[in-house]
Amino acid sequence: MAADHPCFSCRLPDCDESSKRCALRMAINRYKNLRAKGQEVPQDMSVLYRLARRELTKSGNAPRGDRRAEQVGA
Repeated sequence: MAADHPCFSCRLPDCDESSKRCALRMAINRYKNLRAKGQEVPQDMSVLYRLARRELTKSGNAPRGDRRAEQVGA
């Protein structure tokens, strides 16, 4: 799997970052699920996670915990 931008593989007819089917949100959830299970996260999935977080944070639609972490880290 190439580390292409998650939006390129999105199946939603229109961009809806609040939808559970949003490719950005799905990339974040896959990453978090692997981490929660204690499994190793492939490098390309880490890249997709960072891209997705950056896009959602830029648009102001990042999950609440992600925005809080960004503010604390700044």
